[in-house]
Amino acid sequence: MKVQILFVLALFAVFYGQTQVQGCYSDSDCFSSFEKCCKPRWSSNECAYSCAGKSCNSNTDCGSEYCCNNVCRGSCSGYSCILDSDCGGYNEYCCNYTCKTGTCGLASWIVAVIVLCILGGVATIVGIVLCVYCSNRRRSPGLVVTAVPVATVPTTSMSMVASLSHDNYVQGPPPVYQDYQPPPVYQPPQP
Repeated sequence: MKVQILFVLALFAVFYGQTQVQGCYSDSDCFSSFEKCCKPRWSSNECAYSCAGKSCNSNTDCGSEYCCNNVCRGSCSGYSCILDSDCGGYNEYCCNYTCKTGTCGLASWIVAVIVLCILGGVATIVGIVLCVYCSNRRRSPGLVVTAVPVATVPTTSMSMVASLSHDNYVQGPPPVYQDYQPPPVYQPPQP
């Protein structure tokens, strides 16, 4: 029995040593199901419980971690990036050259441009409305009310007073004054 245990231990040591010397190609090459096959950039592949901190070229080099800036990490959030593919984690996106988790909102300069465009549009519309309103107000000043001179009628005779008391007297509209002169009166030549 002791011989069998020693044989199993020796077999384990040889197998484990070969794995370390030859390296691994996939997770199934590792002795423990909890180990992952890490594939660092500048050294041979090796089995480890975590590939975090080891160098990498892509996510496949990091076992269950993600390759961020050529280093295996649990998450790429907060690290620099150029493309979404540089952020290897689940639901991670490249926003303003930084990996962020969740949706990528608008950049602050885009929000500022949108707000300024809206304010500029509103200011332009208000300016046009004010210009139209002011120009119409100057052109038609409205109705000017002036006092009509009261005509005095001499009351020297009774017949005149009687004729004024009847409803026959109707005052017409005030005379219309125009801005131009009336045409000259034609006078025939004198013989």
